[in-house]
Amino acid sequence: MLSEDLKWRIIYYYEESYKSKEIAKRLYVSKITITNICKIFDKWECVNDSFTRKLGKRKIFTSEDMQILQDIVQKKVDYYLDELIYEMEIKTGKLVSIPILCRSFQHCGIIRKKLQKVAHEQNETLRGFFMYQIGIEYNAEQLIFIDETSNY
Repeated sequence: MLSEDLKWRIIYYYEESYKSKEIAKRLYVSKITITNICKIFDKWECVNDSFTRKLGKRKIFTSEDMQILQDIVQKKVDYYLDELIYEMEIKTGKLVSIPILCRSFQHCGIIRKKLQKVAHEQNETLRGFFMYQIGIEYNAEQLIFIDETSNY
């Protein structure tokens, strides 16, 4: 896919009577591309064909679904991705993959650092209380620590 700026550059050269071969050589595009862009320009007087379908899949989540996702993330900042997927399926009826969920986060402006920061801020008191209880009720020999970086 060519940028609109490059397409207009092709038209400028075309209007200055450069040959397709020379334009292609200068801008590092194929002659077929030059021909197609010039046809669109001759027909519509613009470089983008308004009647062609936009590339990519259509969005799975609506704006209402995205708001639901934001609400879930604000309330449950310590959820794993698969738990968020399950929660979204319950609330919206749409089952999505982890990559789609991550792209939805990006679209909402939610990044992992924000999630970690919010989780850290919200759980500080609970973490302190938990450590206090553990320190009172157990000896060091009674404790085993496991690093859970994933829930799988």
